[in-house]
Amino acid sequence: MAPQFLEPGRPVLVPMVLLATAHAALATCWLAGWTVVSGAAARLLRTASVRRALDRLTGALLVGLGVRAAAT
Repeated sequence: MAPQFLEPGRPVLVPMVLLATAHAALATCWLAGWTVVSGAAARLLRTASVRRALDRLTGALLVGLGVRAAAT
């Protein structure tokens, strides 16, 4: 299957190379964006106040699951 913008009887190399280049550029931008977001999230998650809050949240969740398991 070929993309719809290809015309029958015309060369396909140049349009396909352009399509592949555009796809690679978009994928690179998408992954670079995720890299920036994950780096910012990592810095935030390393702070003491956030770690304390996450510890409390996961502790409460585990206690709740334990109570539920004991009750059933």
